[in-house]
Amino acid sequence: MFSWLRCYAFDVIGMITFSHRLGFLDHGRDETGFMKALDEINPLSAFMGVFPSVWPVFVRVGKIFGASGPKGLQSILDYVDARIAQVQRSSIAKSESDPLDFIERLSSAKTASTHDMRLAANANMLAGSDTTTISLTAILYHVLKNPAVLSKLQHELDEAVKDGRMSSPITFKEAQALPYLQAVIKEGLRVHPATGFTMPRVVPAGGAVFAGQFLPEGSVVGANPWVIHANQSIWGADARTYNPDRWLAGKESVPAETFFMSFGGGSRTCIGKNISLLEISKLLPELIRHYTFELDHEVAELDTECFWFTMPRKLPCKVTKRQTDSVE
Repeated sequence: MFSWLRCYAFDVIGMITFSHRLGFLDHGRDETGFMKALDEINPLSAFMGVFPSVWPVFVRVGKIFGASGPKGLQSILDYVDARIAQVQRSSIAKSESDPLDFIERLSSAKTASTHDMRLAANANMLAGSDTTTISLTAILYHVLKNPAVLSKLQHELDEAVKDGRMSSPITFKEAQALPYLQAVIKEGLRVHPATGFTMPRVVPAGGAVFAGQFLPEGSVVGANPWVIHANQSIWGADARTYNPDRWLAGKESVPAETFFMSFGGGSRTCIGKNISLLEISKLLPELIRHYTFELDHEVAELDTECFWFTMPRKLPCKVTKRQTDSVE
């Protein structure tokens, strides 16, 4: 399932950014080399993110020895440039009912340069797919590992269909109105954040006092979401347990805005947060509603590789069509 979820995430980001599917779902694989390129640059990106002062040295050494980046990475950049050029050349006017994609909105605003559009589109393509893939994979894994959670989620979805509260496909608004679905999603994001490093911040001029400790200006501080989300003083004795019930109304909860860090926080909150939640909220209920999943018995834990992203590498499942009266 991991590969299919990754194909979905890439196709969606292509549609949102350029109104163009990459076609990964059609083929069941990446024929462009985009995924391979991202896998190759993640270790380097993580290293340079932690030690940014090394980057200029790395670039100079690379030029001396004629080193080049991954070929697949250049193919992503070339693809972005080609799509932007196509949008700029196009004279086809869209009606008011036709949705504008990311680049069309920037282009129509007349305030964004080609460079601005290139930066925005590259950010979408390079960072907007794998994070959602990680979250979808982790959420589905934990749902399948917990039969009681799966059963409760199926019941909520089936009842929503019966009551006419769930369309086919489900809308984002409908998904947001399903409390257990949202609890399942939030808990999956809590126990398996997509990023595995601290999110560094620089202490401003004059320093700052945090938890009674003075931090001098210029100090680099940060918090790892995996550590915060496993803190029993915040989440309780079951902090390491996947338990969607902790998010439901009436349950003793924590200030999510303060301690829920799957998308960062404050002014540095992930700019793709809403897009990712949209993708997850629309796909997960459709999968659970229409299919049954038999997780490979050998999958005790997610096989995860962590550099900057905490990337699962597989989620082997047997998938069959779900047969219930309420599905259709």
